Amino acid sequence: MKTIDIHIGTSVFSFSAPENWSEVSQEQFESFILHQDSFDEIKDETLFSVLSVPHEVQLFLSEIDKYYLKKCIFFLSKMSLISNWVIKKLVLSDGRVATPPAWDFSNMSWEEFIFADTYASRQELKILASILFRPDIFTADENATRRMPFSVDGTTNRLKLFDGVKEESLMGVYTIFVNARKRLADKYPRLFIENDGEDENANDVDWLKITRELLGDDFVEEKKLLSLPVNSVLTRLERLIKDNHRNI
Repeated sequence: MKTIDIHIGTSVFSFSAPENWSEVSQEQFESFILHQDSFDEIKDETLFSVLSVPHEVQLFLSEIDKYYLKKCIFFLSKMSLISNWVIKKLVLSDGRVATPPAWDFSNMSWEEFIFADTYASRQELKILASILFRPDIFTADENATRRMPFSVDGTTNRLKLFDGVKEESLMGVYTIFVNARKRLADKYPRLFIENDGEDENANDVDWLKITRELLGDDFVEEKKLLSLPVNSVLTRLERLIKDNHRNI
């Protein structure tokens, strides 16, 4: 964190500003999402909200002061550089706390990714959040807590638990997932079709269709595949496509 001192008359006001994404709090990220409707220029209200600038101080900040403060947090407009789940938890309507998957998707199943990617492409933000964020459960055999496994069953009931989640939180989850997806697209370029901006459905990939075309229509094999970690499946599919191209 960077401490910034602003001199107004004979008074000195200090602000703590994050210097990188690892220092950005969930509240600051949600404030940025809430107040910033474009990434061209940081708005005054965004600045005041992210850095918690008191109203009485806002009135006396010069344009130079605001320019300097905005420069300190401008990296927030570079969403592609997000390197962690800035949205670390969501409080559900029943009081439980739901947490996201690992940043590298190491604890996300292929089935979970398929559903998450499908609803992200449709910008169904609440459904996306209900897929990615789940409460921890206590397992007696392991004598520890772990994230609740993903299940398609009970989606409607689970979705109701997200009715009270703020819009900026949902948009934050979507933003982070989209950027994490871009990392996968870079890693597995043969599998992902990136949207060029002309076709809003270009990122809506039919992963099950791709899986069946490459592996064959084997129900037992498909069920096993759906439970595997997403990176394991993508690595396998990428290798199959690469091998198929070599044999053409």
